[in-house]
Amino acid sequence: MLLLSIQHSCLLFPSTAAAAATGSYYNNHQRDAAALLQLKAHIISATSSSDHPLSRNWTAAAAAQVCSSWVGVLCGRRHRRVTSLNLANMGMQGTLPPHIGNLSFLVSLDLSGNLFRGDLPMELSKLWRLKIINLSDNQFGGSIPPSLGDLRGLKVLDLEGNRLSGGIPTAIFNISSLERLILASNSLSGSLPDDICNQFRKIEVLNVSLNDLGGRIPSLLGRCGNLQNLSFGGNWFTGPIPKSIGNLTALKALSFAFTNLTVTIGNCSVLRELYLDNNNLTAEDHGIASDKILYWVLKLSDLLLITLCTTCG
Repeated sequence: MLLLSIQHSCLLFPSTAAAAATGSYYNNHQRDAAALLQLKAHIISATSSSDHPLSRNWTAAAAAQVCSSWVGVLCGRRHRRVTSLNLANMGMQGTLPPHIGNLSFLVSLDLSGNLFRGDLPMELSKLWRLKIINLSDNQFGGSIPPSLGDLRGLKVLDLEGNRLSGGIPTAIFNISSLERLILASNSLSGSLPDDICNQFRKIEVLNVSLNDLGGRIPSLLGRCGNLQNLSFGGNWFTGPIPKSIGNLTALKALSFAFTNLTVTIGNCSVLRELYLDNNNLTAEDHGIASDKILYWVLKLSDLLLITLCTTCG
């Protein structure tokens, strides 16, 4: 009897484990669906409710199909959790609720090209798996949460074309995994740290143009050796452009337009785009200064586009 009882108990363990796994799966599934439904509750269509792009299948009744049929949602194969949310250019307006922080497996978030407003929720920093955040071309306001600096695996942070204000948190410049930082066309103020490249060793695109930033261009900018696109134009920077930029041999696009800086540039030999409107232009070649910028420009064999207007409005 004892042996039979033990065997009977052993037969129960696999089914109990399977039931627990199934229950956990559905609980996590429902958690993701609940977070997305909260997002839907904070969204209204820019046209009419009948045209709401989420009204067709983002429903509680269809929660079990969150990975298979919900618009803009992709899930991972292994855990079947939401890993990507892409609602770009869907004509939506509303706010981003704190429940977004419950999408704990999220890797990519793209809400660009809509009319989202309000503050960026601090709960975004809970999504430690995030690699891409694209919230560009919306109407988000307030400041950039310093807690975004906790996202140590983040590769792309694109907040261009919003209404963000205040300084750029120092923590952002400590995300060593960042490859693209795009903060253009906001109302950001303050200055940039001189040691900006201490952690930004992988940065390829750095665009802070069209803000209210000031102070001097970081003198150690030349240490960001992977930079391909650098845009500081349309701010209030003062002083000279540091000579260390000549060390950026991978640089393909450079803009300091409308900054009233003294331009002294060295060996950016692979430049394809150059924007230096409304600046004090000088060129330097092997330490010999020249007031003829064309002498230097003509040596840029890959250059496809250049603007050097000195009286542009």
